[in-house]
Amino acid sequence: DVFSAITHYDASKCSTKGLRNGVLNKFYYLQVLYLDNNQITMIDETTFDNCEAMEALYIRWNKIGFIHEKVFILAKSLEILMLDGNQLTEIDFLDNFPKKSLRELSLSSNSLSNLRGNIFTRHKNLESIWLDLNKLTSIPPKLFDNLPKLTAVDLSNNFLALSCLDVIENSFLY
Repeated sequence: DVFSAITHYDASKCSTKGLRNGVLNKFYYLQVLYLDNNQITMIDETTFDNCEAMEALYIRWNKIGFIHEKVFILAKSLEILMLDGNQLTEIDFLDNFPKKSLRELSLSSNSLSNLRGNIFTRHKNLESIWLDLNKLTSIPPKLFDNLPKLTAVDLSNNFLALSCLDVIENSFLY
């Protein structure tokens, strides 16, 4: 099967509106998937169940408002997740994301207004988190604690009461 050998697939700017159950089932060795600049509004709970080799997923500039909590539960190799330019208001799907796989997470240009204090806790390998251009008004204390590999955080262009420097300083206080 020709699909089983594909490791990189770009379906950007294809006017795709959604991802049906099983649409990626034949892509056994898929490592990188681009779905940028489509019209995707939702992702089915089992869309990525057979994508255990996927390392990077780019679903930027779509219309996704919600991601089911179990959508990435089997994505054990996923290290890079780029969800910029969607309409996300919460990121609870990170609670069921495989531990230790995620290194880069971009949630820029969404509609996030608040974050739970422990939302990143299980992701010990996170190196970069982009939260710029959202609607954040505050950052929970110690949000970035217990992330020993974290080297980059972008909180610019939000509605934070404290300056971005104060937010970082306060988040690391005990």
